[in-house]
Amino acid sequence: MGSRHEGIRIRWGNASRFEPYGRDEAGPWCGYQVWRADFDAMLLERAREVEVEIFQPCTASRVLTENGAVSGVLTSAGLMTAPVVVDATGRAHWLGTELEIKRRVHSPSLVARYGYAEGALPTLDPSPLLVGNSSGWLWTALVRPGLYQWTRVALDGSRIPRDWQPDEFCDLVPRGLPRGVDVTWRLSQKVASPGWFMVGDAAAVLDPTSAKGVLKALLSGITAGKLISAVTTGSAPADEVANIYNDWLSGWFVSDADQLGKFYQSLGVRELGMRRDGTP
Repeated sequence: MGSRHEGIRIRWGNASRFEPYGRDEAGPWCGYQVWRADFDAMLLERAREVEVEIFQPCTASRVLTENGAVSGVLTSAGLMTAPVVVDATGRAHWLGTELEIKRRVHSPSLVARYGYAEGALPTLDPSPLLVGNSSGWLWTALVRPGLYQWTRVALDGSRIPRDWQPDEFCDLVPRGLPRGVDVTWRLSQKVASPGWFMVGDAAAVLDPTSAKGVLKALLSGITAGKLISAVTTGSAPADEVANIYNDWLSGWFVSDADQLGKFYQSLGVRELGMRRDGTP
């Protein structure tokens, strides 16, 4: 599914260190470099095992409302109604766009450029490397046998050339063209209401140095699922549950953004970080 490692090598400015994930009586903890397609397939297979009805491919075209509340979605597979609709469309923020729910921006514009290359780079095999300073950072890692990935973010407002790749990748064979993704910090002004929830990047986005993005996306889905169950079983009113989720996810975002801003400021990046009033 990917590769495993015991920690991350970090080089910020002139300081270098190895940051392990930790250990217990069974030995060191290992992180995952997950190959997304394999992980997606595992999640879909598990959903099938518990008898979730899956429509694939399927495109949502319009949200349905009844008496002012979300009641379902019109899709390429037909009309689908549900007591609760969950938006897991990532940065597309599909439901928020349909409902005209704005996202509040909490950083200057940030774009992550990334790419893949095949070959052998033994220096990266034991653990990923994160190198950075006040102008930006670069992440390089082995993501599966014989395949390496790089991600670079400029923090000084400069543009990264479309054909750029790390010097250490010069003897590797590029796999596809480099791509870019918007990682500007942003949070939807509302992430839940009676009849709908947003999870993962559909609700909130931070840049990759906030770490554990996949885990946080999964936890937001798990939390939303438990709260939805409370509504559908009559254990809690829908508006109360929506308020709980809004407070939980926005609190999580603000805390992570605050810590990330302090981290960047310690490196001399003054333009990143949230003020207490929630503005950049």
